[in-house]
Amino acid sequence: MPIVDGFNSPIISTLRSGTQDDPFINRKDRHVVINNYVFLQEIPDNFNLLQVTNPDATEELYYKIVNGNPQNAAQYLVDYTYGYIQFHPDANGKNLLIDYWGKGGIMWPIGRIWTLSSDNNVTQTLQDVVNVANEAMVDYVNEQERISNEDIRISAEDIRISNETTRGTNETGRVTTEGTRVSSENTRIANEIARVSAENIRISNGALIKSGDTMNGILNMNADINMNENAINLGGFKIKHNANLNSLDIEF
Repeated sequence: MPIVDGFNSPIISTLRSGTQDDPFINRKDRHVVINNYVFLQEIPDNFNLLQVTNPDATEELYYKIVNGNPQNAAQYLVDYTYGYIQFHPDANGKNLLIDYWGKGGIMWPIGRIWTLSSDNNVTQTLQDVVNVANEAMVDYVNEQERISNEDIRISAEDIRISNETTRGTNETGRVTTEGTRVSSENTRIANEIARVSAENIRISNGALIKSGDTMNGILNMNADINMNENAINLGGFKIKHNANLNSLDIEF
């Protein structure tokens, strides 16, 4: 059967006939007493005994009354038309076991269940409450997805920052190494320049000696050597060994 939302929604009946082909079902359900009431999953059959026990306190005994209001925590009143049980306020919060034969139930659409009213007019139905809850759930799911995406983004950003820090550290190391290399290269170049300069001076000095050039003039290297006089005649002057003084004398 199709179900239409709102006040046009049909009421669906699942009541059983209690025959051999369509028997009642024995139910044993746990319920917590809230605001003096327990609402059963199905409408109980009034020809079969409904029993209330407390599995957590087996010494507690409960007795059914047929009319009026329960006068103590041990009494309860069953509504066989709408399928609920009324308890005394002292029973609130107790988790009880309800043993009964279920006839099925009548399913009311949430658009037919009012939650707020004013001057005998319904201002809010359970459908309105569910709609608000569904919207809140959608917003919650969207927010959780946003938070999850934000966490992913932050994680990725942390990884990026970590990689960037590593890159910066590596770059600093590279720059330091490059600075050391440049300094070593400059030292090598300076040493090479000094070597070349020394080599140029050596070559220059060799050329001066070979050509006979001096700072004061030109030496004539085509000198006559007089071995008998133990002297070297350089043209303009003579270098002679003085055996007595064991020295060299220069004569002009």
